[in-house]
Amino acid sequence: MLDIPTWWAETEKLSPMRRDLHRAMLLTGGRRTSILTLRRKDVDLDRRVLTFQHMKIGPPMAFPMGIRLAEMLRRRLDEDESLGNEWLWPSETSDVLGRTMDPRARGHDNLPSAHEYRHIARTLFIAAGAPYAESALLLGQKLPGASGGYVHPEHLVEHLRPFAQKLEDLVYSKIETT
Repeated sequence: MLDIPTWWAETEKLSPMRRDLHRAMLLTGGRRTSILTLRRKDVDLDRRVLTFQHMKIGPPMAFPMGIRLAEMLRRRLDEDESLGNEWLWPSETSDVLGRTMDPRARGHDNLPSAHEYRHIARTLFIAAGAPYAESALLLGQKLPGASGGYVHPEHLVEHLRPFAQKLEDLVYSKIETT
C-alpha cells in the first residue's frame, strides 16, 4: 500500500503542474488517458465536478470533486491561465497538442504509475467507507450483471460526492498527522 506521507513529500519535489497531476490521479483514480486529456473547460468549480471526456467505455463521466481537489484545480487554472492553453495539464515541450503526454516524472521512479494510482484509489475508496458499487462507479466502471446497465452514474454525482470526499479526507488525514 502507498505510504501517503512519503508519497506526499515526493510530490512536493515535482513542478507545481506535475505535483497536482499526481495528486489528481490519486484523488480521482482516473485512467491515464482520462486524466491527461482533461481540458480546462472540463473543470466545473461551481458544481465541483470534473468531467472525464475520454472514457474506456461509455459516455463522458462526471466525477464529484472533494473540497481540496477543487481548490487545487482552482489554483492550477489560475496559475496556468496566462498560457492560453486549453489543456488542464499543459506542456510547453510536448510536440503533440501542447499537453502533457506522460504523467511519469523523470528522477521520481518511486512514484506510482497512472494505473497503480487507480488500484490505490480503489483501495482507499473502500478503506474510506465507499461500498463496492460506489467505488466502482467513481472509477468509471460498469456495475456487474444485467442490472448494471440500468445504472446511470451521471445521475448519481451527488450520491457519490461523500465517498470522493471521504477518500480525500483519508489521504489528507495521513499527511496532517506527520
